[in-house]
Amino acid sequence: MAVESVSSGSSPSVQNNPEPEKKVEAQNEAAPKSETGALQALPEVAGDSFQPAKDFMKLSGEGSRTAVGVDTAAGAIGATFKVFGGGLVAAGGGQGALRANSLEAASDAGDAGVPVGATASGTPSKPGDQVTITPYDIYGNPAGDGGPKTLYVSGVNASGSDAVDQGKSLATALGREMTLTYNGQSVEWGQAVLSALPLPAGVKRDMLSPEAPTRAVEASVLEQLHAGKPVDLVALSGGAAITCTALKNVHEQLAKENFLASFPPAPEHPQPGENPWVDSQASADAYKKAEEQMQSVRVLTLGGAVDKGEWPPGVNLVQVARKGDQVVDVLNHGIYTDDGKGSSLGQHTYVGCQDVDDVITKWKAGEYSSGQVITLERL
Repeated sequence: MAVESVSSGSSPSVQNNPEPEKKVEAQNEAAPKSETGALQALPEVAGDSFQPAKDFMKLSGEGSRTAVGVDTAAGAIGATFKVFGGGLVAAGGGQGALRANSLEAASDAGDAGVPVGATASGTPSKPGDQVTITPYDIYGNPAGDGGPKTLYVSGVNASGSDAVDQGKSLATALGREMTLTYNGQSVEWGQAVLSALPLPAGVKRDMLSPEAPTRAVEASVLEQLHAGKPVDLVALSGGAAITCTALKNVHEQLAKENFLASFPPAPEHPQPGENPWVDSQASADAYKKAEEQMQSVRVLTLGGAVDKGEWPPGVNLVQVARKGDQVVDVLNHGIYTDDGKGSSLGQHTYVGCQDVDDVITKWKAGEYSSGQVITLERL
């Protein structure tokens, strides 16, 4: 099994950008009119209820040659923005805000179509709720590669808004629309780690796989596979356990469907249960076909809290683990991240980190092989 070591790179948040920060006030009367028509507003300026508007403002200051859509009715005019050397971030934008490196990429690529942030269709309130996360470019237009259906399964101990912010950050890094499946669990990791030590892998997985989000992921994956389409999944922390359980259910369901399909409803063909040898051969063929179907499923886990041996056959699995991540050490048997400096919950951090974003870019491009473990440096 190949293991790649990746440097931690820049800090997890652009708010820590060492470039000197400037604050500029957007003035309504100074805002020029668009020569190309209405620009879609950027949600981080005034919340997810932000609406498109014809007016736009020009932010002046270091690295800010960009026009941003505004909604005068929402009070965006006069808002304060933080401006960095590589780009800008709307104050209070959270993990889904514009990122300096994204704006640099947009500049290099001619702006249009390069994701710099993302918006959500809503906020989940209970486990299993699903929300669409859509990236946008510097002009506020939907951006992304139009790739396979992609699901993000959030980790534990995240509110609905926190999970949305995580999804925004990941969707921006991936450059693709994602469907967030909300985990909704609350887990005291310290106690969970201690209690999980003597338990079998399957029991630990079940503990972190509540029914509602598991069924939601299962249904989404089956819908794609039944349509003959590939599907990608990104799972954070305990979301990996949900994803693993859902995919095991998908594998079993496909095998059952394949088995029944091998017995056409005709008098000359034996039906299930009539001939043990025929049943045995049909079952073997059914599982073999199910494994082939599961090859259309790609999974990227970030600090996955599930044993690597638990995943069903056929799944293209790439795992990311940070050195010293105690959750991975205890709950993901076979991936030990202790580099001699001890492990802690403090290293269980992935979303919004530049080293993780870099891995996501490579994973999207298919640069990792199935079964590969990507080891990240400590924060």
